[in-house]
Amino acid sequence: MKLGAYSILRKENRDGVKFFLDAPKNGNGADPWVFVSGLGTERYAAMLCGSGRTRAGRRILATGERFVRQG
Repeated sequence: MKLGAYSILRKENRDGVKFFLDAPKNGNGADPWVFVSGLGTERYAAMLCGSGRTRAGRRILATGERFVRQG
């Protein structure tokens, strides 16, 4: 399974969905991830990501946004 250009290593479903991605780790050992959650009665979603690199984090967030917009 893939999320954009990234392979999904695993996912968690708690208060939303968190995808752990096969993306550059920058030597910190932690898997980069993106978390998406609906905001209850609002028509918005919250999105967070974790990455060892700012540029990679921006790419991961953009990939997550495209995923959410496709719907």
